[in-house]
Amino acid sequence: MNTKTLVPNRPCRPTALGAGILLTIDLLSGSARVAAQGPELAIQKAILLDWPVTESQYVPVTADSAVGPWRPLLKPIVRQDDRYQVALPADCGHALFSLVEGVYECEDFSGSALSDWTQIAGTPDSGGIVGSRTAGGALRIQDNGTGWPLVGFFLTDSPCTDFVMSVDLVEWSGDENSVILGRGDVDTPSGVYGALTVNWHDRGVPGEGILWLWEGSKFDGVEPANFILQVDPAVDYRLVLSGAGSRLTLTLYALPDTATPVVPPISFVTARQQGVLSFAVEGDEWNGQLDLTVDNLHAVGVAP
Repeated sequence: MNTKTLVPNRPCRPTALGAGILLTIDLLSGSARVAAQGPELAIQKAILLDWPVTESQYVPVTADSAVGPWRPLLKPIVRQDDRYQVALPADCGHALFSLVEGVYECEDFSGSALSDWTQIAGTPDSGGIVGSRTAGGALRIQDNGTGWPLVGFFLTDSPCTDFVMSVDLVEWSGDENSVILGRGDVDTPSGVYGALTVNWHDRGVPGEGILWLWEGSKFDGVEPANFILQVDPAVDYRLVLSGAGSRLTLTLYALPDTATPVVPPISFVTARQQGVLSFAVEGDEWNGQLDLTVDNLHAVGVAP
């Protein structure tokens, strides 16, 4: 409960004790009052990137020097009237910023309906695969056990070159489930992809998962890099896929720590230089079960 105490025309000295507690000392009478003020408020220095809304879409990029390389900045872009804004801490570690034409998608799944992304595979909200918002604002995707559950979307209409994407995996069932990020061909599900698979049944080790990169299509391609690891159902994970030039890199974090990867990032060099950004989830091919929950899907790409 918030409490506000007013003492007119008498000098007093409020002192913050932390954790939302405020001690007020009346300097004339010497009396003291303690009031609960809610959460402690912190004020930090920040960088605010700001640019006008234009017919073409622009995205912020960052570099350590003027000669580059310039990389997309993976931060939520907020629209305020006719301006776009991105807020960063003053110590974010980026030296230079600029704008380039590109594509951007941000989804926290707090809305009432699924996004109108172009569907690659699967049938959300009809037939077997069902997507629904959770009370906490995440997206839970389930399948009823008929066929191989796989659902995917193109997140943007335009292709991009350099890019960075991320998604949080916050809950999953006891079956083999995968969350997949990628940059694919416009007309087919073929491209380059990064994924985290939990409850990986190929070796049958409890709690084992695999972080993997894929090039081609799911049914006709190569897996140039992977990393086997243990995944904890009590932990939320953030999967980050980035493409810089010809190199793709896949990184996994255990939230809330987004500075130290769970395992060393994996990467490989590809001849595929551009594509449309995509997101997909996949269930267990052996029993047709899919049940996982994702949140905070971000995608930023630079136009060719």
